[in-house]
Amino acid sequence: MFYLLPGMGASKEMYQGAWLKFPGIACINWPRHQGEASLSEVADRLIQEYGITSNDWIDGSSLGGMVAIEIYKKLKNTNYSQKVSTIMCLRCFVLPILPSLKQCVLRLRIGAVMLAT
Repeated sequence: MFYLLPGMGASKEMYQGAWLKFPGIACINWPRHQGEASLSEVADRLIQEYGITSNDWIDGSSLGGMVAIEIYKKLKNTNYSQKVSTIMCLRCFVLPILPSLKQCVLRLRIGAVMLAT
């Protein structure tokens, strides 16, 4: 599964259009606050609430990206730095520079996720 976490104060509605057309993507909302005081506690909550495993890919915007990294660390995913680097490279460099390839890159990314699971 590929989980997308929104930024602080945002909801899953920030991921529209092409994101919703690919299988294996879960755009999730932040759970209701229950006293979590750190990124680590938020990561624990999301892992438990959504059943996130070390085989899943997690990406996010702003605060969601920071929590995604915490989730990778907590699950002791040996490939987390490779996954995060791949995701960040695609989001920060490839997609903005080459908008005409956006759909192609998204399809490749989803294909890689599907093969990994």
